[in-house]
Amino acid sequence: MLATSFRKIYFLIYVLLFLLLYWKGLQSVYRISLNHTLISKADLNISVLILILGLLEFALRFKFDGLRRPMSSYGLSGFRKKLEQVINVLALIPFELLNFWGVLPLQVAYFGIFRIIWFIPWVLNFYHATLLARSAKLVASLFLVSFFVHLAACGWILVSPEAQVDSITRYNKALYWAVTTLTTIGYGDITPTTNWGRLFTIVVMFAGVGMYSLVIGNVSGMILSANKHKEALREKLKDLSDFMGHYDVPMSKRKEVFQFIHHLTEQRFSDNDVKIISDLPMALQTDLKVYMRVKTLQTIPLFRHVDAKDLISVGEKLKQVCFSPGQTIVHQGEVGNEMYMINHGLLEVVGSEGGHVATLQEGQFFGEMALLEDEKRAASVLAKNYCDLYVLEKEDFLEVYNQIPEIQKNVKKIVSLRKSKSL
Repeated sequence: MLATSFRKIYFLIYVLLFLLLYWKGLQSVYRISLNHTLISKADLNISVLILILGLLEFALRFKFDGLRRPMSSYGLSGFRKKLEQVINVLALIPFELLNFWGVLPLQVAYFGIFRIIWFIPWVLNFYHATLLARSAKLVASLFLVSFFVHLAACGWILVSPEAQVDSITRYNKALYWAVTTLTTIGYGDITPTTNWGRLFTIVVMFAGVGMYSLVIGNVSGMILSANKHKEALREKLKDLSDFMGHYDVPMSKRKEVFQFIHHLTEQRFSDNDVKIISDLPMALQTDLKVYMRVKTLQTIPLFRHVDAKDLISVGEKLKQVCFSPGQTIVHQGEVGNEMYMINHGLLEVVGSEGGHVATLQEGQFFGEMALLEDEKRAASVLAKNYCDLYVLEKEDFLEVYNQIPEIQKNVKKIVSLRKSKSL
């Protein structure tokens, strides 16, 4: 498993590279439409930065096989994959720097089109991506809209030139025209006066209808998707309520049932998670359940700084158990054969005379002292509400304790802290 830090570094590099390529691609189209040929010092610096980031991104993907570009697609044909690789390389070439050195004495802005072409596979993959979060799809939609609006505005500048107007005003008016046309509003205050202008306007109008439909369709889909689980839960609660009413279930028991459903909903525990992976082969289901446990282990101080591979090893040994409110999990004075880690819920530690000793919550653990020092349980532990716990048997605990130095350090540190508090 790749280290999380490398994934974060890679993602930051890719996002910065994407934003720079996107900006330079839009800038190239703008310069072509206005016939601007000057190259600034900032252009040179950005082109070098794009090259450096591109090489870093490639080096990280080459070194770590698990890294994959966001919005890249699986299963591309051989030709499409090679074409995408060629476009990726062309988009990184510092054309501005080559022009500055005299190696490429041509209109540099035209070569910036490769950076726009680089964006096209990203656009196509966006519409085929089913695994994007709703927020990510919303951001992607904003990029797409701005992309098409900018192209339409630059196209309008080309087909409808204006004399004696500065470039900022020309682009501002063109942008206004593009937005009103693509959104199908069209106030009519800016109209084409040439044949090419009319033809271009017709094309943009058709494109506007398509873009409007796609954006509205995606936003509607996101809203419906967000409410899907809430509607399913509402239906489930209604059916349960009708069922318990039909059989005259006491109100106390009904309250207990609804509390448990609320508990499941809070944690996405068991009910929904198991359904999601239920169609997969048993071997894959088992592996995914281990990763579900690893997610919890990462929040527990006992496993802080433990390597991901060792966490998976521990996760394979864990068993998940659930306790109801008031149920006793361990009894004072009994011989301990397992330790517990709290995934969700509140537990109360009760002393020898039934007095409150402490409250345990998510991320904490207990029962390790009885395993390490062959002691009997020093206190009883009761569930205050519905609790999900992970259990590690004595034999498995001693195995991971002896094999993983980080766990030894963490256990000794936590046990020492507990003893010092009890003095």
